[in-house]
Amino acid sequence: MPSSPKPPTEKQIAARLGDIYSIWSEFLEFLETEFAPIEYEWKETKSTWSCRPMRKARRICYLTPEDGKFMAAFALGEKAVAAARASKLPKSIIAEIENAKPYAEGRGIRIVVSRPSQLAHLKTLASVKMSN
Repeated sequence: MPSSPKPPTEKQIAARLGDIYSIWSEFLEFLETEFAPIEYEWKETKSTWSCRPMRKARRICYLTPEDGKFMAAFALGEKAVAAARASKLPKSIIAEIENAKPYAEGRGIRIVVSRPSQLAHLKTLASVKMSN
């Protein structure tokens, strides 16, 4: 896909995500509103890009645009895991967090975002991560 190390343009991201682009944009807008200032670190792979929204030096999540969907990955420390358990996240996400192997940076979970209903879950995970 990309042939240069430059970050993708909004037009390129929109083309890759298709109908799901509005969810991507709304999630980034949420991050910028709730946790400003946000910086974006982009990494390029052979077939796509990876975006890492950060507040100061702290990564909030990892976002990877794909065709018609995007991957959102979070690393949650134990305090954030406890907060996630107490949240209104779906049982399937709580189970994924519970089953994730703990590492020094936290328990890693990935969500494939392909539906508007998932936006609320992303917002909850980002809030849990940044509050703990």
